[in-house]
Amino acid sequence: MPNEAQQTKIELNDDHKNAIGEICNFITAAIASVIGNQIGKNIERTPPQVSFTLWQQFQAEYPSSLLLAEATLTTGLKGKILLFAAEEKAAKLADLLQGKDNGQAAALKEEELGVLKGVLDKALSESLTNISATFGQEASGSITQVKVITIKDEIKSLSARSSEDSLLRVSSSLIASDALLEIQLEYILPVDFAEEALSAIASDSGSAASSGETETKAEVASGFQATGVAAPDEVSQATEAVQPAQFASLAPEGVAGATNNIELLLDIALDASIELGRTQMSVKEILDLGGGSVIELEKAAGETVDFLVNGKIIARGEVVVIEGKFGIRITEIVSPRERLESV
Repeated sequence: MPNEAQQTKIELNDDHKNAIGEICNFITAAIASVIGNQIGKNIERTPPQVSFTLWQQFQAEYPSSLLLAEATLTTGLKGKILLFAAEEKAAKLADLLQGKDNGQAAALKEEELGVLKGVLDKALSESLTNISATFGQEASGSITQVKVITIKDEIKSLSARSSEDSLLRVSSSLIASDALLEIQLEYILPVDFAEEALSAIASDSGSAASSGETETKAEVASGFQATGVAAPDEVSQATEAVQPAQFASLAPEGVAGATNNIELLLDIALDASIELGRTQMSVKEILDLGGGSVIELEKAAGETVDFLVNGKIIARGEVVVIEGKFGIRITEIVSPRERLESV
């Protein structure tokens, strides 16, 4: 029979699911960008799906060998995120990254593991930079190991990494534009790490006073409702005392006079544009242009585009289509100081 902890069902509200999904989505977006730039193809990704699971349930879905990448976060958001992918799919990706278009390998060797680790290291670094800028919460870490495992053989070791039986699972897929590659990524996060991450994000963005931080964390924790398990008294008491959030100034530190009369500038309209790429052409080439002419830009397919305000780059992102119109999803943003100086 399952023990009491396994019978406990913990639920997240939609806001918390979106926050956890977005953290993993930053990593997925960076992985897609790094892979796309390296193989010269556009890599699409599916929206993250957040749910709860147990190691036994996960094992039932993935009985064969898997690629395991362990990301260890050491600053701000602290903890471990485990990333899994079917070995066969990961081997095909490794082949493509090495220029082997057939991608027929079914098993990963040390050389391929090294290639994948390099991609994941770069992607994690980029994603943590974006997470820090977006949530205002410092985050740093590294890929501490990449190896091939089977859940059955490693389940005891994997279970020891979490203080609870229930785990958060975030699923997303990467799909190449030419259908040469489709790989499903599975993120596994201990619930206690997810709670700490949500608390850190909420307290940084919504609380300036130390007393407010405790109340915000209690409010976030209350979103994790455990059926059949009594909530701690201190959490319920803190929840009742929740006060309206006090938001810090939007002006970055270190910019002299940035806070003086900034409100006077907020209604000023600025020219914003998206730059797909650039190239140099001679006068003759420009005069020879006609219907059907193709102009090659310096950027590769799948590479991020620049978002400019008054001609200054303040962010980068990927092109999307929204109700038949072009748009951009931001994946990288410059620091608040640089943004203010650009304006």
